[in-house]
Amino acid sequence: MAKWFRWITNRADLNRDGYVDLKDAILSLQIISDISPSAIRPDYAISHADVNGDAKVGLQEAIYILQKASGLR
Repeated sequence: MAKWFRWITNRADLNRDGYVDLKDAILSLQIISDISPSAIRPDYAISHADVNGDAKVGLQEAIYILQKASGLR
């Protein structure tokens, strides 16, 4: 019998390490600043990590990540 596993993705987990933390915040700010980090997950556009559903990393993701990392969310 085949087993089906669903990978659970945290919203705004840009580097796919299972946590939303300062590493993700730095990645989001680098992307917004046109610095292309290599650590961003390749499946971001189709993952559930996108905060607002536009398949892009933007200011909303950065703010959400900072709030999550600081415990405000």
